Amino acid sequence: MKKVLAILFLLLLVLIAILVINTLRFSSKQAAVEAISKLELGDDVVQRLAASIPIKTISYDAESEPDSAAFEQLYELIAVHFPLCDSLLKQQNFLTYSRLYTWQGSNLDLAPIVLMAHLDVVPIEKEEGWQEAPFSGKVKDGFIWGRGTLDDKVSAWAILEAVERLLKEGIQPQQTVYLAFGHDEEIGGKGARAMAEWIANQGRKPAMVLDEGMVITQGLMPGIDDPIALIGLSEKGYVTLALTAQGTGGHSSMPPPETAVGMIANAVAKVEANPLPQRIEGPIKMLFDYVGPEMPIHLRTVFANQWLLGGVLKSQLSKGNSTNAITRTTTAPTMLKGSIKENVLASEAKATINFRIIPGETADDVVRHITHAIDDERVQVSILGKHNNPTPVSDINSEVYQQLEKTVRQVFPEAIVAPSLTIATTDSRHYSGIAKNIFQFLPLRLGKDDLSRIHGQNERIGIENYKECIRFYYQLLKNVQ
Repeated sequence: MKKVLAILFLLLLVLIAILVINTLRFSSKQAAVEAISKLELGDDVVQRLAASIPIKTISYDAESEPDSAAFEQLYELIAVHFPLCDSLLKQQNFLTYSRLYTWQGSNLDLAPIVLMAHLDVVPIEKEEGWQEAPFSGKVKDGFIWGRGTLDDKVSAWAILEAVERLLKEGIQPQQTVYLAFGHDEEIGGKGARAMAEWIANQGRKPAMVLDEGMVITQGLMPGIDDPIALIGLSEKGYVTLALTAQGTGGHSSMPPPETAVGMIANAVAKVEANPLPQRIEGPIKMLFDYVGPEMPIHLRTVFANQWLLGGVLKSQLSKGNSTNAITRTTTAPTMLKGSIKENVLASEAKATINFRIIPGETADDVVRHITHAIDDERVQVSILGKHNNPTPVSDINSEVYQQLEKTVRQVFPEAIVAPSLTIATTDSRHYSGIAKNIFQFLPLRLGKDDLSRIHGQNERIGIENYKECIRFYYQLLKNVQ
């Protein structure tokens, strides 16, 4: 017995030694960069963004035509506020309202880069509850208020401010820079797709594509008080499944043992009870490899020893909506349809379930998983509408990623920079066929209370944060050249 206990004690010591060694070797991956002087910006940049907010470039739905007068007004404003961009950069319109600005490089042998933004905004559900009018563009209390200040006129204006300043300085880039501004990102991005196809037809494969997507968060990661700049390497895919069951119609006073509604309800319950598996791999493993070393020792030990503690980590991550969303293909029942009247049996019942697909899985994988989980031949499973598989994962070892990481560290020296996964959908997915390295990052500083402002009430951006966005694009354009 003593011998057995001694062996167990030795094994425990070995285990502890392995945990300690792995934790000690789990060191910071933050790139060291030289400090740069802060680009001075006046309040005129604030007024220019504010002036764009009252112009209602709203995307309602795919069937609605854009407001031509609003887009014409917006482009007239760009011409007035950014005269060098307007006069020195080549301009092309796609599908009437999307615009591609070309800043010609001095070396046509170099692959171009694409900086993206979209000019459309989502509608306002109701004006009640807004502290300032949603299309006021009011500058108050250190913020610029209104729809588009976060999503996504802010990035278009910050890019234009950076390019205008570089043009004033007489800078010509070595590689061509495309400024690709879409008009309908909120309803599918046909304008972005048209611009991507045109660039592809020129035989030019961009070295880098940068769009909105991930941001600088603070207070959202346990154990880390510093801001974390998350750079999206890939977008989750998107598919909606329709579940359909046929039943016997008629009067509700004489129901059969099983109804179409009951079959669908049972199917939805099975789907929710059998989510797709959690995965800590690809961009999410990279994320944890970068933020883990910055955590307190007890959390760092968990991230450094996932071979042993991975189950504990997954269990904790599954408890939060945001952390669950980045570690698995999510399941979201959104719509149910049955009878037209409360006392009429439904001859057909339907459920609609939306999935956001993690890299490593596809829409076909989702269909197979859900069909197996339901295990009922009476319930038909079909893909509803268009779907997208996850985009390829960009390379964190590429030169362009390192330049992007360097830029963030220069402009936000206090931030931890980490690769990540973009859980929403952006226009950048339209470039996945022609560009190897596509990143989703806009340096908005968002805390817990700010996430709901995107597409919600009281959308606003801090004046200083907006100036940081301009500094970011200005420094990025200098670094990549």
